[in-house]
Order: sequence, then structure tokens, then C-alpha cells
Amino acid sequence: MRIVDAGLVATIAASSILPSQLPCFGPPPSTLEEYKRRHAVEEAFEKYWISGIKTSEEDEKLLAQSGEFASTYGEVTPEGARSIFTALGIGLKEKDLFGDLGSGVGKLAVQAYLETGVQNVIAVELSTERDRRGRSSWSRCVRSGEAERIRGAEDFDSSAVQFVCSDIMEAPLDNVTHCFCSNLCFSHDAIRRLSGKIASMTSLHRAATLKPLLSSSGMRPMGTIRAAMSWNIAGGGTEVYLYEKKSIER
Repeated sequence: MRIVDAGLVATIAASSILPSQLPCFGPPPSTLEEYKRRHAVEEAFEKYWISGIKTSEEDEKLLAQSGEFASTYGEVTPEGARSIFTALGIGLKEKDLFGDLGSGVGKLAVQAYLETGVQNVIAVELSTERDRRGRSSWSRCVRSGEAERIRGAEDFDSSAVQFVCSDIMEAPLDNVTHCFCSNLCFSHDAIRRLSGKIASMTSLHRAATLKPLLSSSGMRPMGTIRAAMSWNIAGGGTEVYLYEKKSIER
């Protein structure tokens, strides 16, 4: 349980602090086992994951052509990921499949698999270098035995984490039930195409994005949350837009 300092609240209320700078925390663990699992995931990221900030010149051109500002890179923090997972409700159904559209080095998809009840995840990334780093990092985590220990041997399958090096618009996403897209740096045309892609995802139930989707997505707005990102100041958060398919049976 977190105790909020009344003096801190009063100071924030009287200041000119921006919403993105306000304290932003993910949902607290409900059990000691969950706390230990979260800690183990964060340790695994520190130990096995390679940064996705640098890309090749060829990748920079591909990213620019797709409508993403190629020089920008950031990640959802583990704390922010938990806020998004909870808001999306992933892992509540056996058939759930989580997709991270523009996954960088794959940490969000891996965290979803290791921490939630979701059975399969897919990490879609256009940059060949980031995709390679994600695959390599996951492979090292699997070989060490750490991934299996975190998820649990009785329910672990390394192939349940799928890496796809592709443009989001061309990726096979028909079975994805929940997705996240860090589209903060997408051009308007890229968001238009993303909205069209999401409309075509027949199994999709809920989605989360950093910029609003267009009505052509076929999604109903559910509101927003704030989740911690790597570019926020310590404790800060970024607005995340939540959507639900207008008509879908679950």
C-alpha cells in the first residue's frame, strides 16, 4: 500500500507542474509471489536486454518511409507496462494474444508473457537491428533458464513469444486480441494507416495507443490512463488512449 504525503499533494496542486510530470504509479502487486515475479522480470531486463536506441542507416530510412520519425526511440517502463496490461485486461481469457505493434527490442511483449496469464505474444518491429536485438535478448534469457523460472515450468513455452520483423501494416495480426502501439511519433498518414490495420484485425478486443486512433479504426474510446515511459521524468507518465472494439463477442 502506498502512502501519499499530504504536503506533496498540496505542493503539486499549487505548482505549475504539467500532467506528464505528476507522480504516476502502476498497480501494486496483490501477492508476495507477484512482487517477486515483477522483480525477477526487471532483473532479467537489466541482465539480458540490449538497448534499441541505435539503428543502422538502412533502418533509419525504413522507419522514415513508414511515417515514424526515425531519430526517436523510447520504451514503456516495466511499471508503465503494468498500468497498460491492467487497463487492457490481458490474460483474463485463455485465447488472449497480446501484440506490441512497433515493439523495439521486444521488452513489452516479453513482460506481458512473463507477468500476465496471456498465452501468446507477438512483437512486431520494422527495424531489423532492433528485431535482432530483441530475439537475441529473449534467446539468452531462455537459455539461462530465467524465463522458465519466472513464468513457471508447467506453463512455459519459449515459442509463445513471437518476433516478427515487418511493417505493422503487413504483419499477420488476425489472431491478436489485445494490442499496444507507441504511435506518439507517427505522422497523420501513418495513424490513418494504423487505424485501417486495426479495423482489419478481426479478433481484436482492446487496444492502447499514445495518439488517438481515427474513427475508421472501428474502435470505441474507453478513456485514458497515464503510464510511465522512459522519456518521462522520474515518477511521471504519458497519456495512453484506450479503445474497445465496437462489436465483438468475448
